[in-house]
Amino acid sequence: MKFEEKISGTKVTDFKITPIFKSQFVSLADVMALDLKQETMDLILDTLRFSRGERTEDNKDACIWWCVMDWDFIMKLSCLEHYPKYVEEFKNYFGENWVKHYIRFNH
Repeated sequence: MKFEEKISGTKVTDFKITPIFKSQFVSLADVMALDLKQETMDLILDTLRFSRGERTEDNKDACIWWCVMDWDFIMKLSCLEHYPKYVEEFKNYFGENWVKHYIRFNH
């Protein structure tokens, strides 16, 4: 993993991470369907705001709670869940609160 400081944040290259979500539009049900570590769930719930969607025709009592995540945030979540070696590299570079830094993955 390589780090490059830019005006717009720290650019990270030379890594292989599979995102835990396939879309930036994520429902609360998508989040709850994953067996997430407490640290990851705390980051999601403390950082994001879910909006209430419209009721569906199939189920007038149900509605979808959703949010939009940027890909860089999804990549941070993916690291927390599945890539402990990358998390250690981030902690060594940024410190213990590495998730608060703006990290750009390959852009």
